[in-house]
Amino acid sequence: MQRALATGAMTTPAAFPSTPSPKGGKPPGFDLLAHNRDMAGAIESFLAPTYGPGGRAKLFLDPKGNAIPATDGARMLSTLDSPHPVGKILRSVATAQDDEWADGTKLAALLAVRLLHRSGSLLDQGVRPARIVRGFEIGLDWAIESAEASAVALDPFEGALLLDVARGCLGGWLDPRPREELAEAVVQAATRIASQTPGGWRCRREDIPVFAKAAGAFSVRVIDGYVLDRWRDDPNMPPRVEDARMALLDAEPIRGKAGIHEPRLRWYGESKVRLQSPAQLDGFIAVGEDYTRGIVERLQAAGANVVITTLGISDYGHKLLAKAGILGIRAVMRPEHMRDLARATGASLIKDFHEIRADRLGHAGLVEEIRIGGTKCTIIDRCPDPKVVSLLVLGPGEAAANLYKTLARKAIGAVAASIETPRFLPGGAGAEMAASSRVRRDASRVEGREQLAVEAFGLALEDLAACLAANLGLKPLDAVLALRSAHAKSSDWGLLAGLRDPVDYEHGLFREPLGPRLSAWRRGVEAASTILLADDFHKVSRPSLRKKESGGESEKDR
Repeated sequence: MQRALATGAMTTPAAFPSTPSPKGGKPPGFDLLAHNRDMAGAIESFLAPTYGPGGRAKLFLDPKGNAIPATDGARMLSTLDSPHPVGKILRSVATAQDDEWADGTKLAALLAVRLLHRSGSLLDQGVRPARIVRGFEIGLDWAIESAEASAVALDPFEGALLLDVARGCLGGWLDPRPREELAEAVVQAATRIASQTPGGWRCRREDIPVFAKAAGAFSVRVIDGYVLDRWRDDPNMPPRVEDARMALLDAEPIRGKAGIHEPRLRWYGESKVRLQSPAQLDGFIAVGEDYTRGIVERLQAAGANVVITTLGISDYGHKLLAKAGILGIRAVMRPEHMRDLARATGASLIKDFHEIRADRLGHAGLVEEIRIGGTKCTIIDRCPDPKVVSLLVLGPGEAAANLYKTLARKAIGAVAASIETPRFLPGGAGAEMAASSRVRRDASRVEGREQLAVEAFGLALEDLAACLAANLGLKPLDAVLALRSAHAKSSDWGLLAGLRDPVDYEHGLFREPLGPRLSAWRRGVEAASTILLADDFHKVSRPSLRKKESGGESEKDR
């Protein structure tokens, strides 16, 4: 497990008791729910100081001793790699939220642990876990109703709405200049790839890849195309090609279709090829050279001046390409890279060099090899109609560059959600306070002990506002009371960094998209319910893959 430094070291509760029960479950007298709540509290003490724009980052050391700063909830929980079941559940919830929205990961995890904390007093009063879970579900339904009723539908492309959303994701983590430049770059990339469909606007986060490089200072560049961590292997090839016509050779690693080189034949049918004289060797080499020459001639006939191949280019292939003035890049072996290149340039993936034709080539205004810091990469830019737009983020060192990349991904997720589902809630814990007011006000309508759980759900939402206030340097109790008083007048109030009192939209409060918020609330309740309904633990051994032929017992069982 990677170690957390002093910026956020986590203390864990006592491990499971070492004396198991005869049946392999919990020992007599062991309160699993109390133990799980203690573990959730330990994770909360680790995660809460990072919440919101005023939060702090966590610094990890990987097994090689490299420092890894992290601000994203899913990455922090994954890097922490807690072996405890509660830690695994919270990590899976944050990962699922990150995969869907790239935003709201800490919100989902913190809501889960606050619900577990609030359930402690209910359990002490004799409320059964099933009733608590039912109360949480009622409170969640009312919170979602409140959020959907107060959400405002706006045109995301009107004014600076998308910029405000991006700034809200980046606020507090970055200095003003990097925050503004990164927010503008994210919005610029998102608006370029957004497309209108019969069901509304579509903006895929995956179509805005972010590449981080270590350099002397922060900068961000929007590229209408793609960035490859590959470069030319032959210095005689052109390092810069304008008006590029690109061939993407995505051949399978089979005989004769593995790249730009001679066919690597060792077998002919079922018989092995055996050369018995120098003349036969020369002939074999000549056949291979003719084969490679034929590939290059087809590229020339199609008009290609850039070729990118999944596998290799031989020395003779490099020589022929350089002589023809073609830039060749080899060994782009990840399928997703080739797919992104095809969508950016409009090229077709060519599986067989006999299929090289002019109508299967892609186009880019510029293909250029550049050096950044101590590494090189190839920029494919100025594509006429790119379906993939990339961000190249530079930072003073690898750790800082990766931190910028994480923040950019979060802003991309929020902006993409704003384009696809253009309904917005007040930021600065305004959505949580509005939902909490509704839930606590209507809790009296619920009969039975579920009423207590509904009230606890509303208080857990207020706890998130208190956590945000603490990270903004405010007194949590005073901030929550002031925000509660403001929401008695209107739901358009929230907390803003640098200000003591709650503000509304007219005084600079930013908006947040509706979708990630509701998803985080649902996942938080799901995680808390899963932990509350567990009453026993068992360790499941991995079955041996090798079994005895007679009796079916593994070697370990013997």
